[in-house]
Amino acid sequence: MKRLLITLIAATALAGCLATPEPTATPIPTWTPLPTFTPTAIPTPMTAPSPTATSTAPPTPTPRPLDSKLLELLSGFSVPIKGARLPTSDGVLPNAPRPYRYGLHEGIDFFSGDSGVPVVMGTEVVAAKDGTVIRADMDYQEPTKAQMDQYLAIAREKGFTPPDILDKLRGRQVWIRHEKDVVTRYVHLSGIASGITVGVAVKKGQLIAYVGNSGTPEAAEGTSDGPHLHFEIRIGDTYAGQGLTMLETRRLYEKIFANER
Repeated sequence: MKRLLITLIAATALAGCLATPEPTATPIPTWTPLPTFTPTAIPTPMTAPSPTATSTAPPTPTPRPLDSKLLELLSGFSVPIKGARLPTSDGVLPNAPRPYRYGLHEGIDFFSGDSGVPVVMGTEVVAAKDGTVIRADMDYQEPTKAQMDQYLAIAREKGFTPPDILDKLRGRQVWIRHEKDVVTRYVHLSGIASGITVGVAVKKGQLIAYVGNSGTPEAAEGTSDGPHLHFEIRIGDTYAGQGLTMLETRRLYEKIFANER
């Protein structure tokens, strides 16, 4: 019995040695998420600041020398309103734009205030130089508003003022021919002085007409607003100063009136 017990114990121990032990489970490692990638913004290249623009007026162009022969031709003229001066505003000189009729100004406008003396309806207009009257609109008829609108519509349609329309917009006029076929025109008159008719010789400074506003939109409206004298010096088919800059035009007329003799 004792032998049998020993044998069973031995067999049990051997079986325990021969049995394959169960593998020990290897723990699965815990996954740690990678840190979130936040892209770094690419810095915008620095642009060198542009220099601050300096607000400067464009240089005034140097006026061209005035033609000495032209100055000689236009010598001896006086301002056609006694005591007046060449206006200070460029907007009333030749070559100033006239948008309302799509053209350029061809003479000088003498208004009250800018001419050094009062210029009102009826102010006396005098001959700028000795000469002979070649036009005097004694029977002038003022355009109606409808006619005035039609004149300006034609200018707007064409993009310039046709000569016949421009003549109507000058209103009542007196023209005087001087030596060497230079002609002066006195425009927008309210009346013509007694004895001033075609063919009459006039002297420098002689009364020839009176300031008005004829031929203007204001006159067509039936008002007496805006009286002034429009004065032109013509050389053939051109006006004195045509093609010049505004600065050159002013210098020309300063010379014209400065050379009065």
